[in-house]
Amino acid sequence: MLYKNTVSRIKNLPWSTLSEEQLLSLMVLSYFAATEFAESLRIALRHLPQNESLRTMARGELKTDNLLFGSYKKKGDHAGFLLHFVEEYDLRSLTSAVLPAMFRTGQAYRNLIGQLPDEIRVMSVCSREVELPEIFQEILKAPSWTHPALQAFHYYLTRHIELDTAPGGHGELLSDFPIHDRVNQFYQIRLLLYAPLFGAELCS
Repeated sequence: MLYKNTVSRIKNLPWSTLSEEQLLSLMVLSYFAATEFAESLRIALRHLPQNESLRTMARGELKTDNLLFGSYKKKGDHAGFLLHFVEEYDLRSLTSAVLPAMFRTGQAYRNLIGQLPDEIRVMSVCSREVELPEIFQEILKAPSWTHPALQAFHYYLTRHIELDTAPGGHGELLSDFPIHDRVNQFYQIRLLLYAPLFGAELCS
């Protein structure tokens, strides 16, 4: 399927080579991706209110307390976890070669995803719970996580791998959901999200 080719391109980006500065940038991008995911998940719940697998998965993603780390000790969407540490460590004000642009890139990503039909957004929710853990595992191979914000990000990625890949986890719950190649529109936008990190030539 065509979308699998795009997913493979994302998986094959050089995640394990990311520097600390790039990881901080990825953390900001991941906040915007998580915010979009919560929006898409709520759309999916509206379209499929009787789908028990989807409802079970949503209980582990929205208004949940299954992410607790450091100063974050409350219920919330998973995007709220990332926002908490982005704000606590004031990542918006850090001066670097790439970090300030991540906020503009992240908002542009949300705007593009917001233009997709609901059907594609629903499929994107179900397919990425299966596809993302491998990417998260590669990111965790990056060599340096000493910045305190990155310690929270490392925990976030580790917990998501656990939640998605455990027996009966989110990936298994949604693995039978029908995915069509129209979802490739989502993955093409997701690939472009990472262009500021890796260069447009790797993401084109």
